[in-house]
Amino acid sequence: MKHIVRLMVLAGLMMVVTSCGDPASGSGKSAVFLVANGGQKWGIIADVYNAAVPGKATNNYFDITIKSERKDPTKIPLGVYSDVILEEYRIDYFRSDGNPKVPEPLVVPMNSRVPVDGETKLNLLVLTRDAKLKSPLKELAFGGGEGSIIMAAVITFYGKDLAGNSLTVTYQLHIEAGDYAADV
Repeated sequence: MKHIVRLMVLAGLMMVVTSCGDPASGSGKSAVFLVANGGQKWGIIADVYNAAVPGKATNNYFDITIKSERKDPTKIPLGVYSDVILEEYRIDYFRSDGNPKVPEPLVVPMNSRVPVDGETKLNLLVLTRDAKLKSPLKELAFGGGEGSIIMAAVITFYGKDLAGNSLTVTYQLHIEAGDYAADV
């Protein structure tokens, strides 16, 4: 009987602890949610070695649009307190072959306003030259290693509306990294 009571208490505690997180769109109190769109691009091709530039590697960027949508479009126009300030984005990399060797996560502070019912266009740093000079990407230089590494870059934006409610939005980008100059 004691075991059953302990299991019930443990199950109750687990339910309380696991239900404390924010919903996918943030705290749920904001009158808006965010939508990320990369346009027609499916991803980027990242050359890990370029002899023509100092340092032999360059950063890769990607254009993305973040749009603010009303949760209830039938409500009267919302005030500026529903504008969202994006504070940072984080990129986690995952290989398509399941190999755990990927670049370290990238966290970039930012300060960009998304007006209610509006959008903002961003040019994001998605793969740093430093990441290309470290394992596993550096092994691709001069046609070495696996030839190319195909990754998903999961980009999560964090922000708050001007009323202080947290919001997040996630976008997934395809990255194919290799030494493409070596193929010429």
